[in-house]
Amino acid sequence: MRVLKALLVGIVVLLVVAIGVAFLLPDKAAVERSIVIARPAGQVYAVVESFTLFNRWSPWADLDPATRYAFEGPERGVGAKMSWASDDPNVGKGSQTITAVTPDQQVVVALAFEGMPGATATLLLAPEGDGTRVTWRFDGDLPLALDGNFPFSVVGRYFGLAMDNFIGKDYDKGLGRLKVLLEGFPVADISGLDFEVTIGGIPS
Repeated sequence: MRVLKALLVGIVVLLVVAIGVAFLLPDKAAVERSIVIARPAGQVYAVVESFTLFNRWSPWADLDPATRYAFEGPERGVGAKMSWASDDPNVGKGSQTITAVTPDQQVVVALAFEGMPGATATLLLAPEGDGTRVTWRFDGDLPLALDGNFPFSVVGRYFGLAMDNFIGKDYDKGLGRLKVLLEGFPVADISGLDFEVTIGGIPS
């Protein structure tokens, strides 16, 4: 009986310490990857400011071919929204919405994952040599709200420490696929032009 009591006390102490440490951990998580693509910034921007071709370079598109997608708002630019739903827990449900753009330089996307705090993905474009350095950044909040989600918030703080290991490889894969996609197109500097993305010659 004393051994069982000592074990229970030990577990309680460990939980209290773990919760206390969670308050000291960072309240934000960030992951960043970059790659140089041998195409002008305007050409890269034309692809990443729209979700029309997103699944052609997304690192998660192949996880569940049965994933259901919905698109809302304009085809490109601020307000463009893509939602997804999957029975695969590795995909789940969520949406991404473009919230800000700087032509040929930046695209900011608000991410919403079911049951998780909001996050932001940012694509930064900068000339490098004859091409463009594309930096893909993830920024997520890790709040410790004293409500029914508190246990999950505590776990989230620890999860945030390993975020780079969890999605860093996905970001590398996605950028690699974006590079292959774009470098498969003819070189064209379309900065400042109005255009329409087409797939197989058919307007999207």
